[in-house]
Amino acid sequence: MTLKPNSLFRYMPGNARILVEHRGGLGTIPHGYYSDPDYTADWYTGHVVAVAVDGTKVTDLNQSSQSGIIQTPWFHLGKGLGPVYPGGNPVASCFILRHNFISTNFPPLQYLRLGHFTLLPEYWDVDTLELGITVGGDPVVLWYPIKEDVSHDSPVSPKVSSRHCIGTDNVWLRDKKRKLWIMVEGDLHAVPLLSFKKFPDGKWFCRVVYSLYERDETSWVMDRPDIEGKTITFKVDYEIG
Repeated sequence: MTLKPNSLFRYMPGNARILVEHRGGLGTIPHGYYSDPDYTADWYTGHVVAVAVDGTKVTDLNQSSQSGIIQTPWFHLGKGLGPVYPGGNPVASCFILRHNFISTNFPPLQYLRLGHFTLLPEYWDVDTLELGITVGGDPVVLWYPIKEDVSHDSPVSPKVSSRHCIGTDNVWLRDKKRKLWIMVEGDLHAVPLLSFKKFPDGKWFCRVVYSLYERDETSWVMDRPDIEGKTITFKVDYEIG
């Protein structure tokens, strides 16, 4: 099955959309690609998901938009997506995904996540897949093979919405032929969560999600994020070879 890029990429010019898929190796894994019942849903790239304590979910997919503003019951979002052509180079080497939370009206939340950078398996070599991070401000990237199943974004209990995170804003992913670098800029701090799973049939799943809010035992102090009027931008660089 050939996987297609995320529907959000339709806002990019056709050539740029193809470059994000082929060079960045990111996109959407369609419904039914995996046989595991826990993974049969569509797996998108680039969207926002908010889940309330009562289980209600709101996303920015298929929401109304006026003058470029995405309107949901809980937030109005200005969202920009586009390629970057360094030095006028006709081949894009990265793309920008920008969020401006113009207004918010969140209920008590379980979590608020965005980015959802989903790797397209057909473009990556899982046997050489590695995660790169920096520690303590050191500019040197430390690389770790991704071999075991990881589920940072799965809940620990009804009161703790995630079990772990990557302790740095910026994340690198690479294999023997491709490198991807996700950088975070703007007013908001977001924590990356990694999910990785191998299936008995040889298929695999890998995704980096950024969290703006997770519920835990301290949520009685703050049960929703203060992000109104603030922005966060993801710059995704990629190279092959």
